[in-house]
Amino acid sequence: MEPKRCLEPPESMEDVVKGLHVLFEEDRVNVEQVISFLESYRSNPADWAKYANYDPHRYTRNLVDEGNGKFNLIVLCWGEGQGSSIHDHTDAHCFLKVLDGRLKETQYPWPSDSEPEKPLEPTASRFYETNEVNYINGMSKPMICLLIDE
Repeated sequence: MEPKRCLEPPESMEDVVKGLHVLFEEDRVNVEQVISFLESYRSNPADWAKYANYDPHRYTRNLVDEGNGKFNLIVLCWGEGQGSSIHDHTDAHCFLKVLDGRLKETQYPWPSDSEPEKPLEPTASRFYETNEVNYINGMSKPMICLLIDE
């Protein structure tokens, strides 16, 4: 897939939103270009503070922009020690960028039909630091999750 016109590195959350609208104009998206664009944004708390809504009991999902009908831009906020339940990204495409803090992703194997009661054991873990970007493949409407870990 041909890259879209060269986008300037975003300097604000508003620039991130505008650039994502351009990158998601077509039905097909250049994954590498989206990753590069998100990597070029240097997190600035003044840009996203109004979306950083925390709950002391669970992580929050805070909508920044519904995109052009082709993606959702969401700021996810975890307090220290909080996590999300084990889940998959089947039929989903997710780009994530850590805006602040450190995020740990733990991967598990798909449960076996032959051993449905067998406890899940982690197969891999990875930490993501501030400004790191990851892409998780698998939804017809991509989510771009900007993560904050208090």
